[in-house]
Amino acid sequence: MSEKSKSKDVKKGCFFISLIVIIIISVFAITCESEPDKPLTKQEIRKNQINKLLYGNGMNSVNIKLMRLIEKDLNDPNSMRNLEVTFADNDSFILVKKSFTAKNAFGGTLTKEVIVSIDTLGNIIDIIEWFD
Repeated sequence: MSEKSKSKDVKKGCFFISLIVIIIISVFAITCESEPDKPLTKQEIRKNQINKLLYGNGMNSVNIKLMRLIEKDLNDPNSMRNLEVTFADNDSFILVKKSFTAKNAFGGTLTKEVIVSIDTLGNIIDIIEWFD
């Protein structure tokens, strides 16, 4: 065997080994892909819709509407700080509870809560309870 034929055999061997490695990597990449997302349940879809109502519409979000409603009743609206917004779904309406802090007339900071009912479009229907 000549030196030239050995060089060709080495090049062929490297090519086939590279080809095999590429095929193996491709097979692993195809088989190791993550599972497709599971379809959402009706409860998850409803929860996502409510979250969009509460937070997702910018200035028209229930959270902003509720802040405006609360600020009208405060001595110092600029002192209001949000703590938490939670909700309970009752199919035709949604109860929303907002906890916040604000300064009273004497300058002390109080924690307050308000519970309102909203319709499925995000409109505030009624103030259920106002905790001072």
